[in-house]
Amino acid sequence: MTMLYAVLQRTGKVAFWKDTLLLTVGNFLYFTLLNYMGHGLLNNWLLFCLFFYAEGCVLFQVPIREMVFLTMQVSLCTLSNILFYYALFSILLNQSLSYFLNIMEPIDFMKFLALTLSYISTSFAFRFYAKEKNCVPMRHLIASMGQLHFLMLAMITLLGYLALLGFFYTGFGNTLAAKLWSLLTCVYVSLSYVLSVRFATRLSYFYCLDRENIDMGKRLAQYMREEELLAKAAEQDELTGVRTRQAGEQFLQDLMERKRNFILCIVDLDGLKYVNDHLGHQKGDQYLLTVAHVLEESCRHDRDLVCRYGGDEFLVAYVGLREEDVLWVMQCVKEKISLRAQELGIPMELSYGIQLWQDGMTFGTLFTEVDQKMYQMKHQHRTHRPEFIR
Repeated sequence: MTMLYAVLQRTGKVAFWKDTLLLTVGNFLYFTLLNYMGHGLLNNWLLFCLFFYAEGCVLFQVPIREMVFLTMQVSLCTLSNILFYYALFSILLNQSLSYFLNIMEPIDFMKFLALTLSYISTSFAFRFYAKEKNCVPMRHLIASMGQLHFLMLAMITLLGYLALLGFFYTGFGNTLAAKLWSLLTCVYVSLSYVLSVRFATRLSYFYCLDRENIDMGKRLAQYMREEELLAKAAEQDELTGVRTRQAGEQFLQDLMERKRNFILCIVDLDGLKYVNDHLGHQKGDQYLLTVAHVLEESCRHDRDLVCRYGGDEFLVAYVGLREEDVLWVMQCVKEKISLRAQELGIPMELSYGIQLWQDGMTFGTLFTEVDQKMYQMKHQHRTHRPEFIR
């Protein structure tokens, strides 16, 4: 990438005639000034790289890692183009390669032309990479540390090879073989760089896809956990922890569809309103929790059902038991509730009714019969404690 990419990355658009042309002309003038000072090709190239690095850090506030990467790209493109045109012009003008290493010794228009063409070629290459469609792979590359390090190592190798070639220019003669070797070397370095960039960007793209897949998998797992929690919340009563009315009715419907024999029991908490009004809602909640806990203890976890059907009503389904067995179980439940009532200091009494489901009975029919039996027991309790049970 180039300095133009730094502008694109932060503004989201390319102002070619305003920003790019200005940078191109400014950098070209600086590099030309270095050539006039007569330091030689490699020294000029190093000074230009330092200037470009400082330009990016100061003017565009590019992070150090990215700026090192950009500077290496600019250095590679610039040096390979300069050496390519120097070799090409040396063949066309039948001059030695060392003739083009210093623009001032001697002054020649063809030297200026070779330098200008090399810089224009570099600018067009930068312009190509600065297009949005080409910037996207580079963004993936910069975000991927492993592939970025690979490309930087490849560029260091190619830069070292070009620097070695520029160093030995002074020793090359005027033979056509040396000039062709220098020309082909620049082409080889440029192609190697392009292939390295394509390979690294594709790997970084796949790396980003893999990372996105991992993130998506984590989000999906989180959504599934949240869905499980929501489903559990929909099936579980918030206060007592037993199943909700909807979940209980669905459980009973499944039993009836599979024609499983069960006994339905409706349990009503006597005097819950009395407890709430006279002892407080905290005691009322404790009343509900105690009954729910005792009812759960009376059930087989993998077969039977306990659900909170209303404010002070519970449904209990005992699968595969006889009526006399359920009556004995409910008697045990009442005894446990009486003991817990004495321990907690809360008046607690249950009214219940039971009924065996028979094939052909609907849930509504079954519920009505059980409810009537429950109210018969509640009526008996009301005659003994009218102030408690209303």
